Amino acid sequence: FTKFNVAPDCTECVPGDFGDNTVYYIDSHSFCFSGDTSNGCIDDTSSESYHAESCNTCDAGIWPDNDRTQPWLKCTALHMSADHAVDHEHITCVAHGLTFHPSLSMTGDACTCYQPLESDGVIAYNLAVDALPLVSSSPHEITRYGLVVADNIRFDPLWSKDGSGVADLVDDQRDTNVVYLYNADFLQGTYRIMESGTYIIMEDITFNFNAPSMEEMESETFSPNSIDVDELYWYPTHEQAAHDGVYPGLYNYAGAYTLGFFAGITVECDYVTIDLNGHTLQQEYTFYVQQRFFSLIELASQIFVPGQGPANWGAGNDVYASNVVIKNGDLGLTSHHAIHGNRNSEITISGLNAHDFDVAGIACNACNGVTVTDCVIGPQSDTIPLLGRYTHSRAYLPRLKQLSDLKGESTVTFYNRDTTTVQVLVDRLVAQMDMAYFHVVNGVEYDDDADEEWLAAKTLFLRTDDASGWMDGGSSYGVLFGGDGAQVVGIGARPDATSNIYLKNVEIFGIYNAVIEKVKFTADFGATRLIFFDAMDWMATEDQVDDVSISNYVGDAYSDVTFAVSQVMESWYFQNSLYVSPDMHAHVFEGDHTAFMSIFKQPNVETDKSGSIIGGCGSDIQLHSSKGAIGLRVDGTQNIQIEDVSVHDIYNWATLGSQTWCGAYPGPEVGNEDIEIQYGYTGTRAHGVVMDYASGTLSNVAITNVESYHGEANGLTIYKECDLSLQNVQVDNIHAGTQMSEQQLNDLQLPNLVPRACGVDIRPNTMVAIDADSGIITGENIDGMETCYDQLDEDMILDLGLDVQDNSSKASIMIILC
Repeated sequence: FTKFNVAPDCTECVPGDFGDNTVYYIDSHSFCFSGDTSNGCIDDTSSESYHAESCNTCDAGIWPDNDRTQPWLKCTALHMSADHAVDHEHITCVAHGLTFHPSLSMTGDACTCYQPLESDGVIAYNLAVDALPLVSSSPHEITRYGLVVADNIRFDPLWSKDGSGVADLVDDQRDTNVVYLYNADFLQGTYRIMESGTYIIMEDITFNFNAPSMEEMESETFSPNSIDVDELYWYPTHEQAAHDGVYPGLYNYAGAYTLGFFAGITVECDYVTIDLNGHTLQQEYTFYVQQRFFSLIELASQIFVPGQGPANWGAGNDVYASNVVIKNGDLGLTSHHAIHGNRNSEITISGLNAHDFDVAGIACNACNGVTVTDCVIGPQSDTIPLLGRYTHSRAYLPRLKQLSDLKGESTVTFYNRDTTTVQVLVDRLVAQMDMAYFHVVNGVEYDDDADEEWLAAKTLFLRTDDASGWMDGGSSYGVLFGGDGAQVVGIGARPDATSNIYLKNVEIFGIYNAVIEKVKFTADFGATRLIFFDAMDWMATEDQVDDVSISNYVGDAYSDVTFAVSQVMESWYFQNSLYVSPDMHAHVFEGDHTAFMSIFKQPNVETDKSGSIIGGCGSDIQLHSSKGAIGLRVDGTQNIQIEDVSVHDIYNWATLGSQTWCGAYPGPEVGNEDIEIQYGYTGTRAHGVVMDYASGTLSNVAITNVESYHGEANGLTIYKECDLSLQNVQVDNIHAGTQMSEQQLNDLQLPNLVPRACGVDIRPNTMVAIDADSGIITGENIDGMETCYDQLDEDMILDLGLDVQDNSSKASIMIILC
């Protein structure tokens, strides 16, 4: 017999909703992939959204407006019967529903109590304290949650020293702990800063972790993406990747390094100075090609906050640095960011040149007290060698190795194709990846006319259009400040928790985007996704989609392996976010055309599924919200000061959004977009500066040379809920729709808008104070298929401090007063 009680705040064990058989469970928001934050305790018990468990008491979680009288939205300590059966079906984890698993709190906010019983009462034990095992934590890890540590608690002294835990609370040791860093310190992997100190770079550092030897690379049989080697090239070794290793997660698919080495340097403690000392940090080119998720400096122990991003980062080990200085040097080639951070505070960045980044120069989410001075950010790389699908395929390799070992001889039969083995599918994907690598790195040329595998590899991994080398993902940035979480959702979707940002004497330039549009398809239980939250690209894997009633799946090397995984692997950790719906299965393996017609439509289980046009356009290969090229993006930042900042040469070469796949939709519905901010297809936009839900001042800001080939181009855009002051904001050379043909313009319909150019575009429901003497100054070269017309008379223009050079440029300012 066992008695189970619950202890809110871990203070006192009491009976719960199920009396002496009550335990704590956690809902699936914390371990699955659901963006749905609605409560399942509703009156309609026949609805798929109804979950009886949602009516149980929640002792730790999230409530609307922190009001615990309302139904909970997410719960980490839910009263459940100790006998509640756990649903182990992976579909429940990826289909935006709710499932519940037992919960063990690491934060002391809720504890399950148990007491073994015999028929004659409680079993009692007496143990000396020194007979108990050491606690695998540190005092700081306990006290930071407001708990008290008793004097007789014994902690493992190695916990914060061997890489298996987080650094303990430390004082500022930057004056006394000085560490000199050389290339030799970066041979085996990410340099994890876990002690306060000053870290001085003594030579140019080129990251190339666990690379193959020169002898291996020169071999005629060398395969850069081989899964037959003992240790995968450019990845943590098995020893490093173990649960208690220094870089955990690669082979159990849960840990900070589950996608490989995500940073050159991580800062995992407070009070750190990184002095580049005039030197450069950069990825070596082959490592840049092979490690596509990478930041030169990451201000945390992992790249995403828990529950976000394309993988499982583990639980309980996330640490976010504060009181950090990064200064005096050059940040070069990197496949994502130069500097990236989440939930950081008191960060100073000065005297840096950041360039040749694929995504953003500096990005900090939910950051407070950030100062960026005397920096040059740009240009972004315009020679990005590979498409996003290569990123996914590289991330696949640890899984492919396990898949080959466990299921290589399993057979798979796609519709209208010969039966094959999993091993054959895996080998084909690896071979095509190798062809792409050798072409990009070694300049190997293959036969474009006769080599079918090369043509397939080129289609899958290489960009060959006029925008070759430009970012194919939905957004590019120079500098980005946003709310809590990754800013891959809509503009303004995460506007909280960022404040006190100061930019002075900063130049941002050379930001390029040319997104290749993809569709976020849905099924009965939400968005269909592949293993890394990536898009299923039906347009590329069907023989044709002009007439979906007769479309047939032909596949590619990546999608074939993924559908095979859905057949032969059951592990939640392996499958990650993979959601293959019954309709997808029926079409791919049985040739069901009716099923494919429902895939290409927005499902509605209560009506004819083929009756509505599909949704989800305006996305990219990672199912992110496409926002275009933006020099400086500021979401929800309170008290931002932007002074002496120049933004220039922001370009978007993206083609028009599809007018057929999703019909004439008003705006994207990919990542909680606000239709008042992202109206129409927004992947073609080019903006110098974008601000929303922000407060602060802009003074002495110059924005020039912003161009979009097929969409909107703005110098400064101020969206809703801002409270800003402008002084001496100068804007010129803003060009929209520069490559639009007359025929394209005549054929335009939603989601594409007539390309409009604005110098300064101030949207409704916002407050802007403009200096009466020198508020906004626009030049003569602001043009598009339309301009945002200023409806103010000349007296009002003078009262607002607008210096309009001539009548043509007056049309480049739109002022909407609240």
